[in-house]
Amino acid sequence: IPGLDTSRPTVGYISNLGEREGHVVLVEAVAELRQRGVPVNCVIVGDGPMRPAIESAVANQSLEGQVFVTGPVPHAEVKDYYACLDVFVVPRLDDRAARYTTPLKPFEAMAMRIPLIVSDLPALLEIVGEGGERGKAFYCGSPSSLADRIQETLADSEKTSLVVDEAHRWVREERQWAHNAPRYREAFEAASATRR
Repeated sequence: IPGLDTSRPTVGYISNLGEREGHVVLVEAVAELRQRGVPVNCVIVGDGPMRPAIESAVANQSLEGQVFVTGPVPHAEVKDYYACLDVFVVPRLDDRAARYTTPLKPFEAMAMRIPLIVSDLPALLEIVGEGGERGKAFYCGSPSSLADRIQETLADSEKTSLVVDEAHRWVREERQWAHNAPRYREAFEAASATRR
């Protein structure tokens, strides 16, 4: 990414830039970290209706050169953007879909051994584990809480490494399509049996 300062850790999110995704919370957390003397890069990959608001937040916080909004990228290059991230953040806001729909991108981050931080919504807590064994959760909508979790993740590399290992193991054993198909079949058969 042109202009990315590789001497700083990089946090980010890869998704559509829709209203529920909470990218502005991530931008505000980066601004708070800078105020604390913990400068990080932020890379937001994707496009959508919230892109102007995200870019305005970057400008309002004077974060040009620290926060990069790439716009859409070719699918074949997405893995390269994952590779530049030290922390993957899912800052989703609280709405019905966000509470009950699990996004796929966190699983990709876990498979690539990237530490994960998510909003404390039910569908996302299921991914990181209620006890945080596979990642960290922050108070939904709170830039300060997100900044705390990012700071903790970057500060304790030993603990973060253990969490990343567990996340990688879990996603390989529990969230592969080959494992999900039998579970869906069992659920559909059980539902069909109750209708007879």
